[in-house]
Amino acid sequence: WNLHSASPGDLRAVEGAFEALLADPRVVPLTDGWIDAYTARRKARPLPDFAGKIANAEPPKEAPEPHGIQIEALAALAATRRDGHHAGLVVLATGLGKTWLSAFDSRGFDRVLFVAHREEILAQAIATYRQIRPEARFGRYSGTAKEEGEIVFASIQTLGRAEHLRRFAPAEFDYIVVDEFHHASAASYRGLLGH
Repeated sequence: WNLHSASPGDLRAVEGAFEALLADPRVVPLTDGWIDAYTARRKARPLPDFAGKIANAEPPKEAPEPHGIQIEALAALAATRRDGHHAGLVVLATGLGKTWLSAFDSRGFDRVLFVAHREEILAQAIATYRQIRPEARFGRYSGTAKEEGEIVFASIQTLGRAEHLRRFAPAEFDYIVVDEFHHASAASYRGLLGH
């Protein structure tokens, strides 16, 4: 749930709606037992066979433009760089487009490193960056792949190890994104940031 409002009444209304949902008798705790029971009663259906039924490939999507909050953040990041700073921290609620923001902001840089702690985040980031920077060569640096590219998407579990980190010069990248930066106190992140 995201709320962009300065009115205390709006916040109380959202809190009330959330509490009402939470108090609904259909809401139950999500436990391993509940998941096991659901798995047992779930009836899996086969996926439809679409082979040979797709006439034309979908045309490529037009690259999206930043929305209001992202425009404000992009301006703040640009001002930070103009003031001579080389690092910035962006905090936005879930769903407001931090990955999109980083892709928009990275457009002026040649070599980009995107670091995350989960493979799913890396996959989503690759899809996002591909829409914003379709001309770029992408690489993945994780347990399963060691690919080079102008934009490299790396798992901290792999890149955080000294033998992998040494493969990259300290000034290799012009722009570095560390997703979920609150994890940065971990030794693997400290090694990356120090490098």
